[in-house]
Amino acid sequence: MNVLRIAALITAFSAMRLSADMIDDFEDGDYQNETGFSWFYTMVPCDDEVIINNAMPDEYGMLGMLPVAGIGYDEGYAAELSWKFGSKPADCTYERLVSLAGSLWFDSQGGGVGWYKATEISFYAKASTTLTTRVQFILSGAPIALFHKDIAVTPEWTRCTVPFSELVLDESSEPVEFQSDAIRKIQFIIMEYSAGTPDSGTLLIDDVEVNDTVIPSYINILTVEPSDPGKSSELQGTLLADFEGDGQGDSRPEISKFKTPWYLFDDSDKAGAGNSVFTGGVQLNPEDSTAMIQINVGGKEGFDSTQGLKVSFKLGNPIRDGEEITQPFVGIGCMLSNSDEYLSGADTSLKTADLSEATGIYFDYKTVATNDKFRHFEFELYDTDSLPEGNSFHKEIPATGGVWRGVIIPFADLDPPVDFDSLTADQRSLDRKKIDRIQFRFQNIKGTGIDVYLDNIKFAGNVCAPYGCDENVVSPVNYKHTSVTFQMCTNGLKVTLKSLPGGTHNGYVELIGINGVVIAREKIHTSDSYSLLIKTDRLSAGVYIIRVNTRYGEGKIYSFTDRISVLN
Repeated sequence: MNVLRIAALITAFSAMRLSADMIDDFEDGDYQNETGFSWFYTMVPCDDEVIINNAMPDEYGMLGMLPVAGIGYDEGYAAELSWKFGSKPADCTYERLVSLAGSLWFDSQGGGVGWYKATEISFYAKASTTLTTRVQFILSGAPIALFHKDIAVTPEWTRCTVPFSELVLDESSEPVEFQSDAIRKIQFIIMEYSAGTPDSGTLLIDDVEVNDTVIPSYINILTVEPSDPGKSSELQGTLLADFEGDGQGDSRPEISKFKTPWYLFDDSDKAGAGNSVFTGGVQLNPEDSTAMIQINVGGKEGFDSTQGLKVSFKLGNPIRDGEEITQPFVGIGCMLSNSDEYLSGADTSLKTADLSEATGIYFDYKTVATNDKFRHFEFELYDTDSLPEGNSFHKEIPATGGVWRGVIIPFADLDPPVDFDSLTADQRSLDRKKIDRIQFRFQNIKGTGIDVYLDNIKFAGNVCAPYGCDENVVSPVNYKHTSVTFQMCTNGLKVTLKSLPGGTHNGYVELIGINGVVIAREKIHTSDSYSLLIKTDRLSAGVYIIRVNTRYGEGKIYSFTDRISVLN
């Protein structure tokens, strides 16, 4: 792999959107937070006497919230809750309240945001007068539990921290322990009955953060567990790399199971860039002029203390092109074709990987960074339709803050190339029969040091590799698997359940709007294969969530969620 060839393959991305522990800094000016769900207002009215300014009712009756420019902590955007209680009717028995609420997870019965390490949430707050504000967390489960802490917000911007250890269970909730991984909603509540609450006022919220990784809802994070000896992975596929090897022949860890090399790249060919430094278990091969990596054999850098790939680096200078500045980047990649040799004339025919029978890619990974601004890295998949430059079909993957996670990326969920408008019709769609390479791109501000660990990279489905490979190789990792398949038909969404965990299952299949409203629900009662049809002909075009929740055995819960696009 020639260094110049790799440099030619790389197109510089603009500075990546920052988010990992940032639930929302509101700077994008839209209603979505970093999980992909929405901010909205709630209220307990008396004869509609409560007014919330800036509320935007949608077709489901939810009061959407758009951030306001120029009012934030740093004079940027902030979330605004402005209310007026009005005169309370004599027959009103309610204690009125208003709130700014943010959905963080769509499942009310099971699951949650997955914040296993989180111990606190913090944010900036400011009010028109000193106000008692209730910070409330709603947990998934049956029954739903509510926890809160009351804080004083003043007319000056103040950084507020809410330790989870200080949360109090609401009197209306059944006794239950607080679990940070089960959080599905956060609310900032102004209550009429709190001392000093005026009839009207304004509460501003900015830079809401949690001390754990924020997982976007469109990323499917798997629960990864060490496999029992002698047992195979429950999620089958074609192994690209587990980085195990003895340093000899084809078993060298720097050669993938497809018999293709791993390589490094950086932005050193860009004007004003460079000085990024690679260290640790991955280094440039000193014996030739290629960018192929040399992986130390015998290390225990992988998941479950197996051998894995570790790359360490420190980012250099930003890239300057006139007035435009792009943050520095480095990355690692794996060739899945012989395009380099083909373009140089060394090979007369182009050989590529065929992923037409695969549905996605999954891998285990961990990130450790010196800068808390490192919030995402980019997974990229290239085909050969636009050689030599190549087009990146990509997806942002959240940083993990030193915790191993498993992730599955369906090919259908990859974002299109950034220069989409300039591409031909053929180039705008990923050609899964002509795959050139995969890459992991790490981009951030100058001086950021990052350790990245990768292991057990596998395609979901059978893959035809350019030089032959070991297909259906079992990964040394167990994943929680799904027994649900679904497909759009001419008359609706067909959902099929089979090979469910043992016992009779009772529950529901639901179709949910992106704002969390249940659109359709079908009951389940089965212990074997079961199919049903959800009518979608009257739905608006858009993205919906399919959810399966059942109980079986002695109170065990089976849960499955995914996204589906309706194209009416």
